[in-house]
Amino acid sequence: MRDEDQCAEALYQSLKGDVFYRTLEAHISGGRDAKAGMLAYYKLSIQDGLTWGRATFPDDGDYGAAVWSLPLAADASAQRRSEKQAALAAALGPEATGVFNQIESEMASHESTLNLHDHWYLSILGLHPSRQGQGLGAVLLKPVLDEADKAGAASFLTTFSQGNIKFYEGVGFEVAGRFPVAATGGDFSVLVRPPHPV
Repeated sequence: MRDEDQCAEALYQSLKGDVFYRTLEAHISGGRDAKAGMLAYYKLSIQDGLTWGRATFPDDGDYGAAVWSLPLAADASAQRRSEKQAALAAALGPEATGVFNQIESEMASHESTLNLHDHWYLSILGLHPSRQGQGLGAVLLKPVLDEADKAGAASFLTTFSQGNIKFYEGVGFEVAGRFPVAATGGDFSVLVRPPHPV
């Protein structure tokens, strides 16, 4: 049985250097423990993937996860957004939730120029640092990429870590644009992967 606490800890250790997650953690306030807030964020992200998209985990441990969002009908999308906002506020508090929404809005504005509305979105990929560099990230991505290929669906992801781009290019993604996000003080890249022939 999967240990969600260990999965969340693995994502925290994997992603804590990323400017997006650093910015969120820096704005957790109101007496909340910042790390505990981020662990709660990762757990709700996993649950969001399991409920509304896809989530994959290593077969041999709880040292990472890949979380996807899939296109939804308007009513399901509205329900998901409402549930996520309530969960974010509980996990992060109002200040960090506001920053999250600000970042997401700015990113969405840039993404809208690329016509990604029907793409499958890789929202999180993380492995505990002790398990990185072993080809396990590609293994985590394969089931959903295979499913997307069978469905004829394109995929995309965003990353603030430019060092990750080579890895994603290795599994078929290509850089479609790079954009600034004022709230983070950094740039993010959008990478797109067309469906591959089955």
